[in-house]
Amino acid sequence: MPEKLTKVEFTNLDKILYPKLKITKAQVIEYYIKIAPRMLDVLAERPIMLTRFPNGIDKEGFYEKDAPMETPPWVKIFRRYSETTQRDINYVICNDIDTLLWLANLAALEIHMILSRVESFENPDLILLDIGPEPPITLDDVVDVALRLKERLDSLGLRSYVKTSGKKDCGRLYS
Repeated sequence: MPEKLTKVEFTNLDKILYPKLKITKAQVIEYYIKIAPRMLDVLAERPIMLTRFPNGIDKEGFYEKDAPMETPPWVKIFRRYSETTQRDINYVICNDIDTLLWLANLAALEIHMILSRVESFENPDLILLDIGPEPPITLDDVVDVALRLKERLDSLGLRSYVKTSGKKDCGRLYS
């Protein structure tokens, strides 16, 4: 019997998550595997929130700040009291490929991270510039601006990343 390569128990791999392009959950998982080295570098030790689309992006998804009830015991959790909600929030920490694949299996197509790390939660060490393709701005315009911004930040010696948010951008990037 072959050795199992991940802790994740995958489900519904044939489910279509991007209907227009007929992209399945299996293909999203493959994509997460390919981008894992870059993605995990950015997500390391950062609390995350999810937007999940279990029935595909053309159906209503939901935002999830707390770790799901079915979170496996091997997923790292960061508990932090929220003054706003007056309760503890259990944030998922995605430091490894197994956690990233588990998120893909949940159809977490948008992964939102806090701009600080667990050990310095009150001190952000990251800035996020959201350049969305809202009309009359096109996706090509956004890509051009993002790449120019990255060049400028790199020239200043600042490490930068260009990323898509998931729902709006991803389907258009694959077409």
